[in-house]
Amino acid sequence: MSSSDRPRLDVSAIKVEPNECPVNSELHLSLAFTSDKPLSNARWRVSYVVDTVYKRKKIALGETEATSVPAQEHTEMKFHVSRVPTEGLTEEVLANAGLLIATLVVGEEEEEVCDIKMVTQVEKDDSGILVRNVFNPLL
Repeated sequence: MSSSDRPRLDVSAIKVEPNECPVNSELHLSLAFTSDKPLSNARWRVSYVVDTVYKRKKIALGETEATSVPAQEHTEMKFHVSRVPTEGLTEEVLANAGLLIATLVVGEEEEEVCDIKMVTQVEKDDSGILVRNVFNPLL
């Protein structure tokens, strides 16, 4: 897909719940958006990326069901995962900045159209629990 054929999205709302909660808690993500072009076989892949000193660790959280998105029509994406898997990652790796990423993929070729990146800070609270805080890039 050439850059002139690539759809442009206008993201009008992002909601992450719960927030300021244990890092491995369930995650509800919703995005409200409009595309300037119709999209077929469109789905969102959601992942969490943790930066380490030596490399990035990507945790695939899942994807939405494929759907058609009409041009210039308000569309809402809803994603849910019952828990964020953090097994195999040390507290030192998790207690860092990371990214919650929603990637829009379209067509049979699964072309990536755009990424919505949300900075996520993980810190220990007063009781020693690792707590995530996902920052909304629209605010």
